Amino acid sequence: MYELTESEGATILSVLAQVGQGGPGHNGPKGIPPSTFFTIRRKAYEAGWLRDRYVPHPWAAGVGSVECVLARPGATERGVLEDAWARSPDTVVLWSGLNSLFALFYRPPGNRAPSTSGVSVSVEPSQGSIPVYFDYSRLWAHFLGKEERTEYPRSLGGRVSHAEWARTSALSEILRWNDKAVTDGEPARSWNTPAALPRSQQKLLDWGLVQNRTFLNVESLPPYQGRLASELVYLTGKLRPRVTGGEVLSRLQSACGVSPFLLMEDRTNLLLATLGQLEANGAVRKRVRSTSRPVLMELNSLLTEIQVTIERSDSLRKVVDHRYDPLVFRETQGSP
Repeated sequence: MYELTESEGATILSVLAQVGQGGPGHNGPKGIPPSTFFTIRRKAYEAGWLRDRYVPHPWAAGVGSVECVLARPGATERGVLEDAWARSPDTVVLWSGLNSLFALFYRPPGNRAPSTSGVSVSVEPSQGSIPVYFDYSRLWAHFLGKEERTEYPRSLGGRVSHAEWARTSALSEILRWNDKAVTDGEPARSWNTPAALPRSQQKLLDWGLVQNRTFLNVESLPPYQGRLASELVYLTGKLRPRVTGGEVLSRLQSACGVSPFLLMEDRTNLLLATLGQLEANGAVRKRVRSTSRPVLMELNSLLTEIQVTIERSDSLRKVVDHRYDPLVFRETQGSP
């Protein structure tokens, strides 16, 4: 079985650590010649280990709320629910596992999701927060056993540095790069090149109205030193009085050495997602022993009604994966 080399692991980390700073990992890690770094970086994208997306600031794009739902529907309901979410223009992410459906929506103002079984966290401009939004950089550094400096945690929402909303033609144009099939007869590449964008689109990045983000596709990754980051772990719970999502994140990192790639809270409910490790040797895969303080023990003082759902990444289907175009385009049609 093919395993990632140390140079490949370090290159992936370099890209995840530098995303948004001028391109997809424009400076390679120490000890790796530039030519080797660029070769490995191209391989990482072409093999599907990494994927870039331009992510619009939800409030600047006219979104009313960002909602994530972790549902465990029955066999009869599951297919209907998955199909309905896949077709909805609100859906940004839809991951289907053996035990659950995980979905993330950009809801227009006034649009509330139909009730469904499971846990829902709905963040609005004036309520809740998303302190970590699909930022895999610190998690991957821990997996490699490195202390690389990254911009973790990268959030979603927050302030922008310009009063002008992003509901302009420039927003539509920059988001078209996310799924552009062919450019000038050349096959599409899965990394972004912000420096090559027209100035009108670069301004959206400069002002914080759009982020250039890199996401890790763990389901495509080979093992590294006999280990796989192949368990997707969802944790949900209710916040105790006066506890914030930022406090939960800080405690996870300082006490448990855990850096979730997603964390959302709406002042009542909290949902986070992280990755677990399995030994890759042999047909039977076992969890890697951890020396960190148990997460549940630490979180009991911060959350109630804690539930954990674990999915194997090799059985996960990414039905919708960071699709930001439909809702934003619908919103821009009526804007001046």
